Amino acid sequence: MADQDPSANRVTVTIASQSPLPSRFEVPVERCEVVDKKRLAQYRQKWMQWMTWYQGDSEPHSIESQIRTMLFNDLTYRAIVSVRESAGADISVSARSATLAYLLDQGYVVSQVLSIQKLLDTRKGVISVRRLLNDVEKNRGLITREVYVSGTGIPYDYNSWSAAVSPTDPMVQMWGLEAPALRNYAVSKYLHETFDLLSGKQPSERAPNDAIPQSIFKTLGSWISGSSASEVKSVRDNFIAHSADGVRRGSAKFTGVRFSEIDELQRAIVRVERALTDHVLSIRVTRDVVPMPPLGIFQGLDLPYSPSEAKESMHRCWKDLEAERNTWKDRVVQDLTANSSYGRVADPNAPSEQSP
Repeated sequence: MADQDPSANRVTVTIASQSPLPSRFEVPVERCEVVDKKRLAQYRQKWMQWMTWYQGDSEPHSIESQIRTMLFNDLTYRAIVSVRESAGADISVSARSATLAYLLDQGYVVSQVLSIQKLLDTRKGVISVRRLLNDVEKNRGLITREVYVSGTGIPYDYNSWSAAVSPTDPMVQMWGLEAPALRNYAVSKYLHETFDLLSGKQPSERAPNDAIPQSIFKTLGSWISGSSASEVKSVRDNFIAHSADGVRRGSAKFTGVRFSEIDELQRAIVRVERALTDHVLSIRVTRDVVPMPPLGIFQGLDLPYSPSEAKESMHRCWKDLEAERNTWKDRVVQDLTANSSYGRVADPNAPSEQSP
């Protein structure tokens, strides 16, 4: 959902929540068709934690909000700088201003590198796609077929639908398993088929304790661990988040970040996120990858950046700021030693004291 704040004359973005948390586990553990009730209880607890990381309303750094902000910033930047090429060469536009281009380009690189690296952060105590992947892999033993299919109260055997509804029901005769009254059985069939793919089992080989092999998680990890990820991490560590010295930098040089690298990593992050949430954790919520653009997102960009006479005021502003900042070097040692027990350093500009 997006709205415009007329009082501030700026566009604001609000992401509407479709959190699956409130109604996910309404059916008590005791009523679920799962033999291992203890495992189901442990799975539910972990699932709620994972969903809080992913989409929790009370979590400002949720994975979903991080991804949407990253993509919103990316699409907005690329859209507004496209004018540099699309506007005719004979048309003077501020989009081609070297100063404006420098600030926009620098801001874009910094925001994308930091956004990508936050989502790939492996440390505990942070919220990231990588941490979610690692934690789900660590606890993959909780995700058995019976828990996956019936952990929310869905029937385990979808072929048992005939005991729940009369086969003479006109809707059943018309739609079969897709009939509204059989929705839970249709969901059970879908979950079994999805788990077949995840576990590498054929329908004839199904067993309640089937699990997702570790190779699935290793493959997901490889998607976000390629050369582009290493290069962007080096840029972040050595040039953006930290000012690395020559020893730490080694042969690393900052030559910018390519669009192709950003595209590759964004795509990998989204695909790992969706593999985990849509399939491994089966949140069953339809949503787009990119948030809806707010109304008026490009409003005012067709206007000149400033009137021609404003250049003088910009120079004056620069001079005023320059003069104020140049005073920051004055009286450093005097202020440093003003309260020192070692005594005060004489101010060479202070009037000398003469003996009477």
